[in-house]
Amino acid sequence: MTKIKLLTRTFIAFVTAFTILCGMGFGAIDARAAVSSVHSEYIQSDGNYAQIVTDIYKQGYESAKTLAGSALWDNAHTGYKPGTYVYAFDHPAIFDSDACLSVDKATRTLNKAAGIVQSVKGTTKFEKALALHDKLMAVTKYDSRGVNGEQTAYAALIGGKAACNGYAMAYKLLCDLSDIPCYVVVGTGANNGGSENHAWNVIQLDDGAWYEVDVTWDDQLGNHEFFGLTTAQMKKYTTPSGIKTSHVRRTTEQTSNQYFKTELELIYKNVPVATGTKYCFFKNYLEKDGLYFEITNKSKKTVKVIGISDKQKKKKAAISLDNVTVKGKKYTVTEIGSGALEGAKLSSVTIGKSVSVVGAEAFLGCSNLKTVKINSTKLKTVGTDAFSKVAGKVKFSCPKAKLKAYKKLLKAAGAPKTASYK
Repeated sequence: MTKIKLLTRTFIAFVTAFTILCGMGFGAIDARAAVSSVHSEYIQSDGNYAQIVTDIYKQGYESAKTLAGSALWDNAHTGYKPGTYVYAFDHPAIFDSDACLSVDKATRTLNKAAGIVQSVKGTTKFEKALALHDKLMAVTKYDSRGVNGEQTAYAALIGGKAACNGYAMAYKLLCDLSDIPCYVVVGTGANNGGSENHAWNVIQLDDGAWYEVDVTWDDQLGNHEFFGLTTAQMKKYTTPSGIKTSHVRRTTEQTSNQYFKTELELIYKNVPVATGTKYCFFKNYLEKDGLYFEITNKSKKTVKVIGISDKQKKKKAAISLDNVTVKGKKYTVTEIGSGALEGAKLSSVTIGKSVSVVGAEAFLGCSNLKTVKINSTKLKTVGTDAFSKVAGKVKFSCPKAKLKAYKKLLKAAGAPKTASYK
């Protein structure tokens, strides 16, 4: 039985009702700017879902702003107001299953999320979304109680343990704070013959296309097999590690409350179909020994270093950025991306013979980096602050014919005045 076959029980009644609402996203709606992490501003803001509600639903949405921090509803739903669920899902930092989080807990959730967002580097939505995905996996463990486990962003980010809806809501909050359009999708997840109610995300990246992401299952597998898939792929997908899976979204709702039914189904019909392929991780990216690579030319088998896992980042290791072999295929590193290894504790690095570009801030803050061996004679660009705040006595080793030119490049890229060159 695979590790991802853990969510085999039924959602408790309330969480099912709420997470059914979560199966949404809006292909035709423009995302708003990144939300505020200040609680008083956060609860007064309109999110993306607010753009589709009108009349009684809009009134309920506005009324919910005055109740955030107290009770939006009760567990029996006797106090349900149309529009309240839309508001709650627009504000995952305040959601709790039987009311709202207290101001203190919601503020802690917002502060934690804002801290994670601030720690993430990247110049594109893709880079940020990938980094947020990994940060969430680093701070949260899967709740062994399955779908009856913890289901909130608070549980995931503060408690450090959550079931699928907790992961999905936390990821939405992180993306909201990063100005990355993101929604929670709810339906049925199945793998190797077992099925369960499940929640995951759909995000919009730099090309304007939508992509599906399942942080919960990626965390259990320890990789990125569910990052950047299309909706069609999610319906019937065999992972690169050989697991047969299926994610099917909900399309209808069964409830005797007509307002609630209408509210949910209004949302369902606006779910965007994920069709993007550019940022599908398993097709266009590689990961090996905690390093992430973008495939820049499939026929020539060249790659760009784009990041490092949190676990590898903490190791005082020596790394070589020359070639990488994945599944029997050998790829050549030709570029080190901006901020790719920023803050890593690596002690030495070898820059391969085919590298022509080292991006801005690529090694910024690598304070343990004492040895840099440059084998390339093709290096043309070393970006701003690429070697700022590395070890003061760092030693650069360069091809003899390029020593003078490289020394000038490295100094301009922030190398310490006390560095040595040979």
